[in-house]
Amino acid sequence: ALPIFLRKQNHKVVYIGCTMPLAELDFTVKQFKPDYMVTYITGPAAGTTLPSYIQRIAAAINPGQFIIGGSQLNAHSVKLPKNCVTVHSADELIAAIS
Repeated sequence: ALPIFLRKQNHKVVYIGCTMPLAELDFTVKQFKPDYMVTYITGPAAGTTLPSYIQRIAAAINPGQFIIGGSQLNAHSVKLPKNCVTVHSADELIAAIS
């Protein structure tokens, strides 16, 4: 549903999936130059801590905006980089990309 909504708003959408290694993220971001990256973190990040994971993705997407939500954010106190926005509902997500 989210990719369809974004495409209707004339945003280019690239689905990278939940198993993309962070090492390949830099290449993908350089290739597609997204304005936004959206993720919902519902489980622990494999092989890293949540703050490190968020910092790594935020650095890769910079200067774009990293929009994150999910239960792991509610369970942990994480200092977010300046280009990060948290969302807790579909309405907040729509507002963040509008």
